[in-house]
Amino acid sequence: MNEAKPIRTKKSSTTQTIPIRIQRSTARKLKYLVQSCNRISRGQKIKADMIVAKALSLITNDHLTEIKESTFTSKDWIEVEYDKFCRLSGKISKDEFMKKLLQAGLPSLCESHETPHPEDSSQQIEEFHSSMKPGDPSLRSG
Repeated sequence: MNEAKPIRTKKSSTTQTIPIRIQRSTARKLKYLVQSCNRISRGQKIKADMIVAKALSLITNDHLTEIKESTFTSKDWIEVEYDKFCRLSGKISKDEFMKKLLQAGLPSLCESHETPHPEDSSQQIEEFHSSMKPGDPSLRSG
């Protein structure tokens, strides 16, 4: 007396919408745009999907690149420049690239400082030290 239970199948969803997470501020802007479009009494009601679909059709690759680059860290920018340098000048190690980058950038950074750079001539270093007062803490090493 085993009765077979009928197998229940879930009804397939016929909706064509899916939830998407967006920032609260973005949702407010979208809601405002929908409401302002729907103030006009003619035509059908505008839905958020219509505005998003139109906006997506207007986005170019430049916009996507701009959005992506806005998320880059300093380390990411170094990687981008390293890849660009390797394409233009031939493959070198990252260590060599960093050395070239520092050699190009440090002199301009050090021009604004009074302390001499280690690559400066020994005469400039001696002049610097002779101009310092004997008890000056900047002369202490470490």
